[in-house]
Amino acid sequence: MLGEITWGVYGLLLSVSEPYPFVADVFWIAGYLPLVVALLLYIAPFKGALSLKSVLSAVAVALLADVAVFVVLIGPVFGPSADPATRLFDFAYPILDMMLLGVSIAGMLLFLPGRISRLWVWLNLGFISIAIADILFSYSSALGTYYEGHPLELFYFLGDSAILLGLYEHTRALHAD
Repeated sequence: MLGEITWGVYGLLLSVSEPYPFVADVFWIAGYLPLVVALLLYIAPFKGALSLKSVLSAVAVALLADVAVFVVLIGPVFGPSADPATRLFDFAYPILDMMLLGVSIAGMLLFLPGRISRLWVWLNLGFISIAIADILFSYSSALGTYYEGHPLELFYFLGDSAILLGLYEHTRALHAD
């Protein structure tokens, strides 16, 4: 929320083009921790039902995705003009996305046959869409082709919409009785 507010004030209200990385990026990166913790706390009471195979599957998907992201971004991000802070953020977003996706996949595997499985399916779709947006953002910003209003921003909108749909479905499932 603080990242969105900071970006909104500078970009929309003050019409100031923020550099990248910017203070909003610090807030956005910091937002991953409470999100991962919230997902883990949601899963924790049911962890006995989560098989080792499911956990290893979720970890494997996240690690393989991290390797793929690294391979895709290594050339553009470590170009001659990139400064260390930009490199850090260009890798941090996608890697944290994959960590978040790994936890979310574990939740989906845990709840898939149940009534609240739609939440986890929507969460995974949302996190995948946001991960795609972050990878495309890192790639295009490293190449210098990103601009405000770039079509890749639609992936952020789709991701946020999927997460909201998941929360809506979850509320409906909890109040169905």
